[in-house]
Amino acid sequence: MNVLSIINLLDSIIGVVIKPIIVVASLFIAITLTIGIICRSINIPIFGLEELILMSVIWLYMLGAVLASRERTHLSADFFQAFCKNKKVVKWVHLLANVISLVMAGLFISWAYALVSWGFQKGQVSPVFGIPMYLSQGGLFIASILLTFYLIRDLLNDVKDLMTMS
Repeated sequence: MNVLSIINLLDSIIGVVIKPIIVVASLFIAITLTIGIICRSINIPIFGLEELILMSVIWLYMLGAVLASRERTHLSADFFQAFCKNKKVVKWVHLLANVISLVMAGLFISWAYALVSWGFQKGQVSPVFGIPMYLSQGGLFIASILLTFYLIRDLLNDVKDLMTMS
């Protein structure tokens, strides 16, 4: 079994796991925002709703970015191919962009890990429910790892494409 086969297997597992989480988080956010709006309009205070929504939004945003990378539907500035007609040069530029993105993702993993570690050390909690902040900060760390996984997949596919062009 080659590396790309293993990556495809892991990709399938990741897709099965994160898609339901995204759906549940989206529904939770929509319902709690609606409840919050209704309660404010009839002057019933609900404390802590914003912190639950914020934590859910962080996970939704991060997992949404992972899903976009998984499906290759994330935003990209691939305008170079409009100017250059040489497919091999375009592939090399795409490979370079993936390498730069991979370096940046490594820095993002380092930063996210430091943030989560700091949250564990300081014992920081949310003001109303006392939810540990590392639970929301963990979304950044998990997403950075998964985004790096997809960058590695894309890099390997680019190398494979370049090898077949030669």
